[in-house]
Amino acid sequence: MALIGPDHQGYLHRLNIKYDVCNIFRSDGVYGVDKLQVLHESNCIVLPSYSENFGNIVAEGMAMAKIVITTTATPWAAIKEFDLGYWIHPNEEQLYLAMKSAFQLSITDRMSKGENARRFIFDNMSWENRVAELLILYKSALNP
Repeated sequence: MALIGPDHQGYLHRLNIKYDVCNIFRSDGVYGVDKLQVLHESNCIVLPSYSENFGNIVAEGMAMAKIVITTTATPWAAIKEFDLGYWIHPNEEQLYLAMKSAFQLSITDRMSKGENARRFIFDNMSWENRVAELLILYKSALNP
């Protein structure tokens, strides 16, 4: 297991986790090739946020066909709408239940959800799609 990202509020410190005993990799951040490697090796990406304007890691995880768990404090309602992972209320119980459910999925179900997430990202968030939408918007503004 890996816990990656800054802990500005000190939540992890309060948990008093013995990372080496629990075999948990802990880092404030990983970047570049190391980040890709961590994503590749992950079964699930979890962003337990109380407020997030986008959450790049969600899109990055989905693009790598990973199940994502994030909260309703992020703009990722599509995760629930299209059954791509878990979009939960930001509280401990919901996080626990979502993580338990994700890790109890069969490999086939986990891979299926992950592939659906990947397809969603590439169908809806690619630069090509965004540019096409902008062109339609600009053309409609020029020709009302």
